[in-house]
Amino acid sequence: MSISKLVTILLLILIFSLLFIFFLVFRFDRNFIPLLDDNSIKDTVRFELIKNLLNLSLLTIVGGLIAYLFKSREIAQKREQDIKDELRKQEQIRIEIRMDYFKRLGNIYRNIKNARRALRAGGLTTAYLNGQDDPPALLIRGVYLDLYREQMEVVNKYQLELEGLKLESRSLPAFVHLSNVHIYLGTMEDYLRKILNEFEAVSPLLKSGKAVHFKQLERLDEFTGRVTKNREFCFSKGKPPNIDYRFTESFSDLYDEVIEEIGKNLS
Repeated sequence: MSISKLVTILLLILIFSLLFIFFLVFRFDRNFIPLLDDNSIKDTVRFELIKNLLNLSLLTIVGGLIAYLFKSREIAQKREQDIKDELRKQEQIRIEIRMDYFKRLGNIYRNIKNARRALRAGGLTTAYLNGQDDPPALLIRGVYLDLYREQMEVVNKYQLELEGLKLESRSLPAFVHLSNVHIYLGTMEDYLRKILNEFEAVSPLLKSGKAVHFKQLERLDEFTGRVTKNREFCFSKGKPPNIDYRFTESFSDLYDEVIEEIGKNLS
């Protein structure tokens, strides 16, 4: 029962009680003489009935007020509990969103690592040249061309997914307090885009059958090479200098930062 209904019932009881007492207390004769002015009536059953009705009215009012206070407290506690439950529910939804995000980001990272390993295993790398940084003298054709195209398709797919995650991190309420996530993801996405831009630039040459040497593909060389900043590439030079994107600093390490940032907010 709501408080408004309870108050209405109490008021009706009070009004009817007062009316009933009024009709009992007063004689309805020509002179309209109050009943209580007659001393002879004070010891009668009618007088006792009036007293009992007054006591009953008083008890009803006091009891109603007590019930009103308890009901008000009960409603306030229920409202407070509902608010807590709603906040808990919203937090659980945020955690589930972050967990799903966590899994999708991990899937992107693992597939990019797999593409990198496939390119390395296929020979498109300087990682196994016994400390020498000069790219191998090979042309991107035949099996090398097939491998290059295949793995760039993989990189392209997951670069687009990473871009989607970056946009989500900027718009979803679950990430409102994770301000660094979209910055880290933006750098990771830019790193992959640079590799794809290089592939797009040489694709017309590859399609026409013209020679493209591995040493011309610096982004690919950096992506599959040894994780060191000692090597210098033309893309890290220039005026003004370009951002010196490297696999470790611009992708792998930032992935760890994002995972740590999200992980701290899962509990």
